[in-house]
Amino acid sequence: MAFLNTGIEVKVKDIATNWLRVQLMMKSAYVFGKYIRYFSPRAPVEIPITGDPLKPGANEIIIVEDSFSAEQKVMAKTWNQYGGLIWQISSQYSIDPTVALAVLSVESGGKGFGPDGRLIIRFENHYFNHYWGAANENQYNRHFKFDPNTNWRGHEYRITTSSPWQPVHAHRSTKRRMAGF
Repeated sequence: MAFLNTGIEVKVKDIATNWLRVQLMMKSAYVFGKYIRYFSPRAPVEIPITGDPLKPGANEIIIVEDSFSAEQKVMAKTWNQYGGLIWQISSQYSIDPTVALAVLSVESGGKGFGPDGRLIIRFENHYFNHYWGAANENQYNRHFKFDPNTNWRGHEYRITTSSPWQPVHAHRSTKRRMAGF
């Protein structure tokens, strides 16, 4: 048994009398229907970008102090570079801008684009398995693997079945190769 915080969005997969089979992340569960409030999926919205679309206002710049931890420095530098855009998009989608900032900082080191000018992407073996590999198990298992007990760990791949296994998250260029693979 588990509890969900108020406001958590789940995807309803099936309805059985008063019970709903829901999906949150990659897990399925049942929840009593009276505890669910229904929303229609949001259509993509064009976000009008005003002013300098990336930077926060002058009074919102964070001065990076030497005493900051490495993580705090990344967060501050990311905010100073993208805070205006983060604020506008977060307002449009009603999400907490600190959460958006944290995700951008953690997943890309605060950089939206790599040195080659291309968007930084994140390849996750366990999500790829969920959306494609489960239906193509033999092919998936020849080229990808992850720790089934802690599915966000042990991500490895190989281009051919005779190639050695390599870590997916060792370098950002690896993730781009994975997306093209």
